Amino acid sequence: MKLLYPALALTAALLVALATPASAEMVVGNVRVIKVTGSSAQHLGPTGKKTPLKEGEFLQQGSKILTGRDSTVSLVFENGASVQIEPSSQFSIDQFVQDPFNSDNLDYRTVDQAPTRSVTKLSISEGEMIFNVAKQKSGSTFNITTPVGVAGIRGTSGSAGSQGFGLATGSASFTPSGGAPTNIGAGQNFSPGSGLGPLPTNQQQNINSATQSMNSNTPPNTFNAAPPNITPQQHSALQAAAAQGGSELAAVAAQLASQNPSAAVDIAGAAAFMLPQAAPQIAQAVIAAVPSADPAAVQQAASQGAGQQQGQGNQPLNTGDQGTSTAGQQLPGTASGGSSGNPGQSNPRPTPIPTPTPPSQ
Repeated sequence: MKLLYPALALTAALLVALATPASAEMVVGNVRVIKVTGSSAQHLGPTGKKTPLKEGEFLQQGSKILTGRDSTVSLVFENGASVQIEPSSQFSIDQFVQDPFNSDNLDYRTVDQAPTRSVTKLSISEGEMIFNVAKQKSGSTFNITTPVGVAGIRGTSGSAGSQGFGLATGSASFTPSGGAPTNIGAGQNFSPGSGLGPLPTNQQQNINSATQSMNSNTPPNTFNAAPPNITPQQHSALQAAAAQGGSELAAVAAQLASQNPSAAVDIAGAAAFMLPQAAPQIAQAVIAAVPSADPAAVQQAASQGAGQQQGQGNQPLNTGDQGTSTAGQQLPGTASGGSSGNPGQSNPRPTPIPTPTPPSQ
């Protein structure tokens, strides 16, 4: 039965892909932890394991964050959105995929428009989050699900959570649980008890303060050392295997790599990112499955993927982002050996493209 697992995992991943055609041409995007306060913030990974959240750590879809009474967590997404998760909250990145592009040289402190088309689905099941979302590209969706309704955002700043939804800037659509969509503008707030009304002054101040803090804590080369961008199908298959352990993950990584040899290095790095302790096993399996792959590149990608999951890539993390200069050097945590094949199948980062690829029409 165990030998059948890779095929079952791949079948499940393909079914997921067929159910979400809008994401078929996209790759899984990266999210970076730029600030953690307090000592009670935890990362609940796709495998269900809880670990202390670290500044500099990279996250992807399927990740959940739990904050205690003394903690806040700030995140930056590759599509230009930033989020601060408030104390005593439960937050999840349900989906985050995007058209492939090179984000290495983007200064995310100044990005006011999303660099490419993306699909973002976030949930805040308890507590509150503050968000500052760059203007989204045509064809993008950015939804936040809360206990009191769902917000559709095009580019604005505000707060969302169990107490309601409010905006400091811009406008958004908010659909209350069991109600009709409502357009909310700057300075307005929806709460389940009183409906639509003015945004309280203290809430406006909290949003402004958090937005400024997130901007000041964002390093200029935020995603230079990010994990490989693989397809949602590959990500789903690896994620399902990671929940079963290192042997299953290595087997699925090897099968995916053998089906797409040009992406073998990226697949090894992505798999090790999901289950760092299995990195050596993953590298060996991928090398055996793809004789044409560079063994050193596969081993390096697996090692770097494991370090990225543990917040070791591109350190130290501060507004100066020391050590992230792109002047003729390879950055810590940047996978080498990626191919220039299908951009939806391999990591576009090694290609020095100074401007993002236009969104698909």
